[in-house]
Amino acid sequence: MSHEKEHPGTEAIIKATEVIAEREVAEDIDRLAQLTFEELAVECRQAQQTADENWDKAVRTQAEMENLRRRVERDVASAHKFGIEKILKELLAVVDSIQSGLDIGKNLSGDAKAIHEGMELTLKLLLDTLKKNGVQEIDPMGHPFDTAEMEAVSAQPGTQSDPNTVINVLQKGYKLHERLLRPAMVIIAQ
Repeated sequence: MSHEKEHPGTEAIIKATEVIAEREVAEDIDRLAQLTFEELAVECRQAQQTADENWDKAVRTQAEMENLRRRVERDVASAHKFGIEKILKELLAVVDSIQSGLDIGKNLSGDAKAIHEGMELTLKLLLDTLKKNGVQEIDPMGHPFDTAEMEAVSAQPGTQSDPNTVINVLQKGYKLHERLLRPAMVIIAQ
C-alpha cells in the first residue's frame, strides 16, 4: 500500500513543498541578480567560510566517532579479559582454604592420607583451571620486596638474608593478565 493511499493529503503537501522551494530559489536568484560584483564576492566568501566551517565540523565529528569506536573496542576487549576478575578473587579464598587444609594434614596415614592426596589433586585442578583463565601465581619467596605485587606484614631482624628480601610467604599473590588480583602477604628481612 503506498503512502498516497494511506494519507490522501500527502501528494498535495509534496506539491506545495516543491512550489515553496521553487519560489525560494527564484527569490534567491532575483536577489543575487541585483547585487554588484563586490557584493557577490562578499556573498561568495561568506558561503565559502560557512562551507569551510561545516567541513571542519564534519572532519572533527568523523575523528571523534573513530576515537569513540576505538575506545569502545578497547573497553569490550578489557571486559572480556577482566570480566571474570570478581569470581576469580573469590576462588582465591577457596585455594587458600584447600592449601591450609593440606598444610595441616601433611603427616597423615591410612584413609586420611588418601583424602589428603585427593585434596592435593583437587588443588592442582583448581590452580590449572585458574591458569587457563589467565591467573598467574606470585610466589616471591627469596625475591626482593616489590611494593607493586607484595604487602609486607612484618620485618624480622637478624636473619641471614639481605635486607628487604622475602623470607616467608604467608599468602601467595595472584595476577590476572598482568593485573594484580591480590598482593602476596610476606615477611621480609630487616
